[in-house]
Amino acid sequence: MDESSITVRLPLGQAVNEALRRLQRQLLCERQQLQQRIDRELAAGEELVSQANLSCWTDLSDD
Repeated sequence: MDESSITVRLPLGQAVNEALRRLQRQLLCERQQLQQRIDRELAAGEELVSQANLSCWTDLSDD
């Protein structure tokens, strides 16, 4: 049965905890995907930051 079709009444604290757990799992998954992308780009020798962005950052940090 689809999770969205089940209606369950939970105490507010439990509902918030479950929502936070789902959010944490989602964020961990997104972080892992980002780390894998960074690792692939580094292994391929690709620039993670363009030279234009580096120049801009240097200009800002010199002030």
